Amino acid sequence: MNDEFQWWLLLVGLVIGALLVFLVMADFSRSSDEQAEAELDREGDWIAGQLGASGGPVDPGLVGEILRLNREWLAGPVSPAIEPPPPPLTPPAAPPALPPAAAEPVIGSSAELRPWSHDAPDV
Repeated sequence: MNDEFQWWLLLVGLVIGALLVFLVMADFSRSSDEQAEAELDREGDWIAGQLGASGGPVDPGLVGEILRLNREWLAGPVSPAIEPPPPPLTPPAAPPALPPAAAEPVIGSSAELRPWSHDAPDV
């Protein structure tokens, strides 16, 4: 009896795990394809109200037209690549050079690293 119960637990665990993975990985956000034309007008009114509160009066019809143009832009073909900006006219400044003393240690100086031990004579 115990073996059959363990198989059922395994099956139930796999189903619950698959459901959790689906809920975590699923995208429930709405895309612009799912919005109706009337909803674009309501969204335009809402955006105009939000922008009007912070700056000045905004025409809701203009905002709706911008939303329609954005939908056409997203539905259209892929736009050509945007060219990178031209290089600057003046070359960048070179980093300062290191002083000669810091560039290479002098042999026999205290900058030379030597292993230390008790039986090594001091030089």
